[in-house]
Parts: sequence; C-alpha cells; structure tokens
Amino acid sequence: MIAEDQYIAELCIYTYDPDQREAVQIHYDYKDLSGAESGALTDAEVAGGTEFMVYAGKEPGSLYMARIVTDEAAFSDISEFTFGEGTRVTRNWTVSNIYSYYDKTDRYYLNGEEVSSDEGGRYFARSRDNYRELIMFSGYTDIMSVFSHVQSDRPVAMTYEDAMDWLDERV
Repeated sequence: MIAEDQYIAELCIYTYDPDQREAVQIHYDYKDLSGAESGALTDAEVAGGTEFMVYAGKEPGSLYMARIVTDEAAFSDISEFTFGEGTRVTRNWTVSNIYSYYDKTDRYYLNGEEVSSDEGGRYFARSRDNYRELIMFSGYTDIMSVFSHVQSDRPVAMTYEDAMDWLDERV
C-alpha cells in the first residue's frame, strides 16, 4: 500500500513479467459504500480507523478483499475477485454492511443494491468459508467476524522493493 503524505493509502497489486524482468501493476475495481471513489482498496485515517485483509480463496484464481471503516458508522465491505489472463482482474461481487451507532440501523447491500440481512449474511459467510491463504492483514476487529479465524503471523505480502529483489534472485 502506498501513500505520499496523504491520509489515504491505496493497495497496489503486481504480477511479475519474467521476460521483461519487471513488475506489472494489476488494475482492479474496488467500489465500496464508505465514500471511497478511487476504485482501489484504501486504508484511511478516520476516527475509528480502518482494518482490512486480503486473502486468496479456495477456488483457483480467486482473491478476496475485506475492510471495515469505523467512524460515525461501521462500513464493512468484502469483494470477491477472479484473476484472468495477464493483468485482468474481475470483481465478481461486493457485499456491504452499514451499521449506524446512532440509530442502530443495520443495512446490507450487494453490489450497491440493498438486500435482506439474510442474503447479505450469506455472502459474508461465503467469503469466510472460501478463505485459503492470508496475503495482507492489518489487524483483527470483532465487528466483522470474517476476521476471527485469521492468523496474522503468516501473511505473504511484501514491499515492492523486497518482491523485486526476491524475484531477481530466482529468475
């Protein structure tokens, strides 16, 4: 995740081109209901903070991004992605939950459209059940239970510079 003197950091994902011996950025669409417009998973400095995790799913080529931002409400989002050819990543769906601390409303959304709590809950459970391997993890929060079974001591993410050094040693 990169940020240059900003309060928001965006997640950048790369693949490696062994012929060119360079990293190639993968573009993906991560739209959420908390107000982020960048199209990327972001970590923002807000009142309650941001917690997130990125993990590989059990299905080959599947990737999940989960995030909760707490401020005047708790905005929870989980997106499922599928890797395609080259640098193509397709967002299959995003399930969101907005819980207001003020009026205690609890709303669920699927791809931006409001759905029942049962349907929204099924997508949250589906993402939890498809967990295979942790890539990035910012910390556990009990607000979004999908984090509860994750061990944070073995993420596979590394800095861009470390990744390039690691790849250069092996190619």
